[in-house]
Amino acid sequence: MGAIDGILEKPFRGERLELEDIVRLLESDEVEKIGHAAHRMMLRLHPEFPLTTFVVGRNINYSNVCDTHCLFCAFARPKGHPEAYVLTREEILEKVRELVDVGGTEVLMQGGTHPDLGIAFYEDLLRTIKKHYPNVHLHSLSVAEVRRMAERDGLSVRDVLRRLKAAGLDSLPGAGAEILDDRTRLFVSRKKGSWRLWIETMEAAHEVGLHTTATMVIGLGESLEERALHLLRLRDSQDRARARGFMGYLAFILWTFQPEHTRLALLGYDSRVSSEEYLKH
Repeated sequence: MGAIDGILEKPFRGERLELEDIVRLLESDEVEKIGHAAHRMMLRLHPEFPLTTFVVGRNINYSNVCDTHCLFCAFARPKGHPEAYVLTREEILEKVRELVDVGGTEVLMQGGTHPDLGIAFYEDLLRTIKKHYPNVHLHSLSVAEVRRMAERDGLSVRDVLRRLKAAGLDSLPGAGAEILDDRTRLFVSRKKGSWRLWIETMEAAHEVGLHTTATMVIGLGESLEERALHLLRLRDSQDRARARGFMGYLAFILWTFQPEHTRLALLGYDSRVSSEEYLKH
């Protein structure tokens, strides 16, 4: 048996991978073997394979104004910057119309943490889209935007999520997870706070009836142990969701850090992730 064979067989014996197991897999260069095990587990969980589904969606960035100042971001602009913008309702509705015209069904709408936009702005925006396009699924906003609304308007995170859901929000994307461990997270996105705040916000979304997705960014200078902790913390959170009867996280999306035009690159971080490493994760 190879060095990782015993680890890969653990889930098929009903055992769960531990931190050390995940680190060893991430250290391994046997990507095809890891992929084969993942495929076997997928077939066990989803015997209906090869049935595959997809949606046609569109990303709409309603604004690029943000004061969170993440070191890996090349998108945000400060308020008053000549390149800063907030799209009008008409511009946003036109983008949704273009999506619907080609058979699209989902809008992922996100911006930055705009200091002047409170929850009323977002409620009106969601209601306006739903009024014109009631069948479009609004998989929109982010933990950072939700927490900014709560902070700005003196509301609890749960109250914000309840109001957004009532206004038309269908699900909450997993944006902003970055790395769910504070050593790296508080370096690259200090204003987003501890990883626990991201998890708490997601679990609040589950409690008010929203399902969510989960993300992870690699290549920020994090260790393999931090990546493994990220995955374990998502698994723990999903366990809690399922134990309470919630759907929880319906997808996991992996991103690789793209250093161009970022402050992190100026600090010397340019740890591009290979395609093989991406597939392994």
